Amino acid sequence: MSSAAIKEIGSGSFWGLVSTIAIKILALFYLLFQARFFDPAEIGLFQLVFSIVALITLFTDAGISDAIVRYVAYYLGKGKPELAKGVYKYSLFLFALLSFGIAVIFFLMIPIITEFYNNPALLPILYIAAVYVLLTFFNKGFAFIVALKKVKLNAKLNIFQQFLKVFLTVVFAFWLGATAEALMLAVLFGLGISWIIGFFYSLKSYQKIPKKPKYSWSLFKSQVLPFSIVVA
Repeated sequence: MSSAAIKEIGSGSFWGLVSTIAIKILALFYLLFQARFFDPAEIGLFQLVFSIVALITLFTDAGISDAIVRYVAYYLGKGKPELAKGVYKYSLFLFALLSFGIAVIFFLMIPIITEFYNNPALLPILYIAAVYVLLTFFNKGFAFIVALKKVKLNAKLNIFQQFLKVFLTVVFAFWLGATAEALMLAVLFGLGISWIIGFFYSLKSYQKIPKKPKYSWSLFKSQVLPFSIVVA
């Protein structure tokens, strides 16, 4: 193994460890802040809405993130950058359709969900959540960064994401009050901003890869889609 490869592995391990420790510390502070300043009823409302969102985003992702990581890395390893770019291009197109379509359906169903739980307080939180679902399109950039083995960049983005969520939770809590809406807005902007930044970096990396994207819908259906369905 070359010294460059050893150095890359060491750097990846270091940043992976730093990311894990930093995220755990920030997550602990996040929970302690909630427990200290938020009423349990508000936390319960937030957790309910976020559970609904987590279920919905299973369908918006549909295993596409894992497929990007697998096939982009595979084709780059095979010396076929044009196919790697093609996989990402087709994946983004499919995910754009899924995230937009499901976000619209979710938005239209919000009054029904609110009536089902017989809790009008859910209404504004669910509308914020609908925007969150729409923004999940941008988190595919993280998958592309992982596929390119940019461990340091991925670690920094993950730390920034967690920090921004915690910071905005504090800001919104003191600005809007310790409410479920404040928690949901912090998640929306904290994750959304970091996703958009990650997506921007993924596009820069995409453009640096030589050759134009070359792929076909039939190849995408026979390779990427079956894998996505299995891991979804």
